[in-house]
Amino acid sequence: MNSNKHLCLLGYFFLLAFLPISLAQNDICDHPDYPALVAFYNATNGTDWTEKWDLSDCQVCDWFGVSCNQQNRVTGITLDENGLTGMIPTEIGSLNFLRVLILDNNLLTGQLPSSIGNLTNLSVLLLNDNNLSGSLPPQIGDLAEIEFLSFTNNQIEGAIPPEYAGIGISTLVPVQIRMNNNLLSGCFPSSLKTWCSSLPPIKFYTIDLLNNPDLPNGGNFSPFCNNDEGICPVASTNNCEDLQFLGQNEQITVSGLTLLSKVEIIGQNTDYQTIIICEDDCTEVQIIPNLSKGRYTVKVNLFDGENYCYKETSVMVDGDNNTGNEKADCGNLVFIGGNEQITIEGLTAQTNKVEILGRNTEWQVIPICSGDCYPTLVIPDLAAGEYAVKINQSGSDGSYCYREEKVLVEGQSNIVGSVNCDDLLFSSSNDTIIIDGLTASYNKVEILGRNTDWQVLTICDGDCLDKQIIPDLADGEYTVKINQGGSDGSYCYREEKIIIENNNNSRNSIADFSGNLVVYPNPARDRINIQLPNIALQKGMIHIYNFFGQHILATSINELNQNILTIDLNGFENGIYWMVIQINDSPQISQRFIVEHLR
Repeated sequence: MNSNKHLCLLGYFFLLAFLPISLAQNDICDHPDYPALVAFYNATNGTDWTEKWDLSDCQVCDWFGVSCNQQNRVTGITLDENGLTGMIPTEIGSLNFLRVLILDNNLLTGQLPSSIGNLTNLSVLLLNDNNLSGSLPPQIGDLAEIEFLSFTNNQIEGAIPPEYAGIGISTLVPVQIRMNNNLLSGCFPSSLKTWCSSLPPIKFYTIDLLNNPDLPNGGNFSPFCNNDEGICPVASTNNCEDLQFLGQNEQITVSGLTLLSKVEIIGQNTDYQTIIICEDDCTEVQIIPNLSKGRYTVKVNLFDGENYCYKETSVMVDGDNNTGNEKADCGNLVFIGGNEQITIEGLTAQTNKVEILGRNTEWQVIPICSGDCYPTLVIPDLAAGEYAVKINQSGSDGSYCYREEKVLVEGQSNIVGSVNCDDLLFSSSNDTIIIDGLTASYNKVEILGRNTDWQVLTICDGDCLDKQIIPDLADGEYTVKINQGGSDGSYCYREEKIIIENNNNSRNSIADFSGNLVVYPNPARDRINIQLPNIALQKGMIHIYNFFGQHILATSINELNQNILTIDLNGFENGIYWMVIQINDSPQISQRFIVEHLR
């Protein structure tokens, strides 16, 4: 495998090292999301934004409109009405942890980059009221976690890709899809029937395609859902059954085409992106030359002026580079844990799927590749610790196998197999507790005291930083509880009492309220905690609104006990909410938070 291909592969996965914007910038700013953010800033003329980013500040999580998780990876970009112009760059697809992208009411132009399909964690994508044009990238159909997708009031044209039936397919909440007021045309692919159904555990409750004059019924989706009105015409399957595919001597030959056909291919020579071979100008026999040895997927839309059919076929190409046999045999897989990386050898089956779970994935299963894996795969930039690697293989002979392997990664963070809680360091400074030395394979930090309403509160569980900071604590004694687990099965527990003596009494002032508001956790699951430091005697109200401005909840600040107010979120749907707080006659303070139930 040549180095360029290797770099291309790594560009799609988490925790990658991007090509530097400049050597000086890369030396100064080593945040893994910095290069993609800089590319986005430059492509959208950031110097003309209403609220700009300071690219000399490497703390990207402090930039306007940027939010991060506990590992300081970018999870949200909210830049609506901020004067963005230009095109969304392909580098946006490198922000692997991104969950929310809101760019409404700007002047963005050009076609949506297909790399958006790489943002597999994305739950909110709002690009309303821009000047976007071109066709819809099929890759957006890969956004299986989407809850709200909206492209209203743009100039997007062309057909709705059949792949869009995959939008939101993995989420557990209702999904909204809005593409009204565009220039979409053609017919409704039959695969979109899933959008009409209420299939557990998913219910697509809003599909808005109105005011697309070249769609059936102007984009009214209801007739299609009820009686197939506007469905794309399907010819007798004999047309596509007559297609022939032959892979040999570094080329693929497709025969049985019509002039109006469309032929696409995806594989090693396309960098595993779908590319068009011919469209409306195909010959009856179409040759795709100069292909490296390997397996390719060929997609054909066949149309003779009256009838339409579609066929997708996997074709093996002979050549000089040997990709190995096509049989699934997980026993031949080799796993090597090295310095900050894992190497997997033997991915030579017809179809391979690689997933990983560990410290760098926030202890969630993350897909690395599916179907398009290289025979030797390197997963780089991993923090030291133990990871679980999961492999599914399918062979061309119908064989199947699964293997799960635990792999230990070495690195600079000095994570060791055995744990020793005696090595933990506890300190306090003004209103903050600092725990240093959380370098075990598994760490859990809990705290109990005045700011937790004297209940045990989990600060982090598995996703702890090496140095965990607990800020904005009121005066008093706190108990910190630490559980640690080692990769060798060892375990230890330590409990430490720490006194907070805050010498800064300015928090009694309402004027300091906005700077001291603490809302956690965010994203929230079953509850959210609101901390209003040292204002328990003040009077006021907290109002919560959903994404559409509907008033959901109101509660009095007089209910505060020990400066903490906990709101039960079990009745809330997953999505974005706004909290508006009014204390006495002071200006309103608003805080946005996300609800993500685990169901």
